[in-house]
Amino acid sequence: MTRRMVIMLLCFVLVVGGLGLYKTMQIKAMMKKFAAMKPPPVPVSVIGLQPAQWQSQTNTVGSLRAVHGVDVSSEIAGLVVAVPMHSGQQVHRGQVLVQLNDAQERAQQDALKAAADLASINLDRDRKQLLAHAVAQAVVDADQADLSGKLAQLHAQEALVAKKTIRAPFEGRLGVVTVNPGQYVNAGDKLASLQTTDPVLVDFTVPQSVVPQLHVDGHVKIKVDSAPGQEFSARITALDSKVDAVTRNIMVEASVASHGGLLVPGMFARVDVDTGDIQNYLTLPQTAVVYHPYGDVVFIAEGSTHQGGHAKVHQVFVNLGATRGDQVAVLSGLSAGQMVVTSGGQLLKNDDEVIIDNQHAPSMEAHPETPNDE
Repeated sequence: MTRRMVIMLLCFVLVVGGLGLYKTMQIKAMMKKFAAMKPPPVPVSVIGLQPAQWQSQTNTVGSLRAVHGVDVSSEIAGLVVAVPMHSGQQVHRGQVLVQLNDAQERAQQDALKAAADLASINLDRDRKQLLAHAVAQAVVDADQADLSGKLAQLHAQEALVAKKTIRAPFEGRLGVVTVNPGQYVNAGDKLASLQTTDPVLVDFTVPQSVVPQLHVDGHVKIKVDSAPGQEFSARITALDSKVDAVTRNIMVEASVASHGGLLVPGMFARVDVDTGDIQNYLTLPQTAVVYHPYGDVVFIAEGSTHQGGHAKVHQVFVNLGATRGDQVAVLSGLSAGQMVVTSGGQLLKNDDEVIIDNQHAPSMEAHPETPNDE
């Protein structure tokens, strides 16, 4: 009995051991097979490095403003009797815009003029009688004072009458006119907007570090949403006399032509200010750089770098400079002619095999256009 059990145990151990050995050999074979398998090549885009001229810029925002711009209003209250102006009209300095009822004031002016004329006649008569010693000098002096008083009242009334006629203070274009004949206006009520439209001014701020590179008659470039894809050159006309103590920025004023009404006071503008001299740098799309805590890395492709070709990559540490649009300047670490991976670098490591696919290469624009918000 004991012998039979020993034989059964030995058989069981042999069976289990055989199965275990078979599974072990099977797993080793599978691991060897998986180890021999290579991942498929990663599709990447590449670009050949070439030097390009680089103009450092400071980008900021500003607002367009009229050289002269006011809301035309009345200095005194009155009833509107005539509105010779109309919306959008180009007017010259001194042109009548609104006429208020001045009948009562003119009647008072005529009465004061008659009183002044009488005072002048009395003064002339008394001066003649003074020569004949018929009146005293005090009478002539009183006549002179009376005439001066009457003339002062007349001039004050003439000024009041003039205020009833509202004229353009300068040449410009009117906005929307909302005042109508028969309307009563109070002192200070807005009657119309008057703006000079050509040229217009651009107000913007720049950091204090840029101030030494700015000067009156220097040029900046501006862009507005109403003219996508266009740049306008503006001439710097003034720099503020102080730097803002809170923001450490300085206000700059520039003048630009309206270009047929494309540039209108009140518009938002993007301003590009050239700073420093033009430099030659190797440039890359910003998507080519893989940023790490220990340094910035790009991958160099070696092999067949034409469309559909296979190549191997290795990483290179680079020292980067300023950015411009989609581009970044390379200060060191690369040389002209090298083929650099511009997309897909986040998936790569040294000696990986890649396949070249430049059909969807990233943008390399120095001044990309941002579409307007819908």
